[in-house]
Amino acid sequence: MIIKYLINTMNGGEEINIYKNAFYALNYYHNGWFETSELKKGYMSSNIEITDKEIDYLYSIINQSSKGGIDYTEFLMAGTDKKDSLSYIE
Repeated sequence: MIIKYLINTMNGGEEINIYKNAFYALNYYHNGWFETSELKKGYMSSNIEITDKEIDYLYSIINQSSKGGIDYTEFLMAGTDKKDSLSYIE
């Protein structure tokens, strides 16, 4: 929960902007979260080979809420190294 709070209160930074751009690139339906089909499209458009089983597994470990898909906070939490997140506290 602390990491989630820190991510929600960060003012940006280069790494966060990279994640933000990646999230919006995956969010094809522009609904605030992405589903497995969007995740698969993202991998395909990047020419990264991944199986449906791997997509389902990745999706299941990132999607921590019961919403319709992976939201921005979950995406940041999955991509941000937890030790680095804690370094934002000064």
